[in-house]
Amino acid sequence: MILVPLAAALAATALQAQTAPAQSAPTQSAPADTTSAQGTAGQASSAPAASDQAKVAVGAAVSDQSGAPVGTIETIADGNAVISTGTNKVAVPLTAIGPGANGLVTTVTRAQLDATAAAGPAQVKAMLVPGASVKGKEGTEIGTVKAADDKLVTITTGKGDVRVPAESFAVQSGGLVVGMTADQFAAAVAKSPAPAKKRRG
Repeated sequence: MILVPLAAALAATALQAQTAPAQSAPTQSAPADTTSAQGTAGQASSAPAASDQAKVAVGAAVSDQSGAPVGTIETIADGNAVISTGTNKVAVPLTAIGPGANGLVTTVTRAQLDATAAAGPAQVKAMLVPGASVKGKEGTEIGTVKAADDKLVTITTGKGDVRVPAESFAVQSGGLVVGMTADQFAAAVAKSPAPAKKRRG
């Protein structure tokens, strides 16, 4: 049995940056494209390029489609921007953030992000059942859940059974996701010390 020390590996990811397990924020209708200002958030055809008007960057303020403040971008990584609402930090896909009339606009409200963060732990716990598929955050399957408790989850992988801290999981696109890519996970497993063999008397 291999125990993967994920804390250090996860520290640099957007998922680990959250106070609650990362959740993909719910999207409504077609999100604004961050690469084009034309036809989004009521922009006129003569509007300036998105790069000139609003950039998705750390420290940028984000509003919802009604103009109400949502929060501030804290980190950007792996196709997600972690938005701090002042209460929670939630990863939102960059495809759900785009330029608006007065800055960046996202397809979700502050209330929806806070609700996502609040529901996250319970949703993850409910899905950590034997046989459940586990994927890396890029969508590649890593293995399946063999057993789980409040602290550790045992995943059956091609390299054998691996134990992962329970807080490393999130629910994304309706499935379980661990806070690193499949390649990062494999590298963490490879670097983990082999379990000590018991001596036979």
